[in-house]
Amino acid sequence: MSHFESYEKRFGRKCDFIVEYDFILDQEDYVVTLSQGMRSDFCYEKDYRPGPVYMIWPEFESENGEVIDDTEVEVSDHGRARMWVMLEEQRPMHKDRLTLGLKGYFVAGSHKIVEAKVVEIVSLKCNP
Repeated sequence: MSHFESYEKRFGRKCDFIVEYDFILDQEDYVVTLSQGMRSDFCYEKDYRPGPVYMIWPEFESENGEVIDDTEVEVSDHGRARMWVMLEEQRPMHKDRLTLGLKGYFVAGSHKIVEAKVVEIVSLKCNP
């Protein structure tokens, strides 16, 4: 077992927002396995191709809402993930942009691997 230290513990704050996600990648084109600690990028649905991608990393939850703490456990193809904006200077821009129901993708290179929908805004709604 490889232990994953939660971002909440690492950064001393709550996640920025939470999404419900569905794995959408066609495995014949590109091989990706969802796992805790993966560092996919994030893009907003309306920006996809050739829009920007952002360093917003997922932290996958188990079925009971706890952070999965083992990086070797395969993550479900459908579920919830806590999202973390990694670049502090981008937090105000995302705060202004995020809304409940907003859709986006986890991306690896030019490949959409996960479709996501914002279901909760956590720490970004509290920041100035």
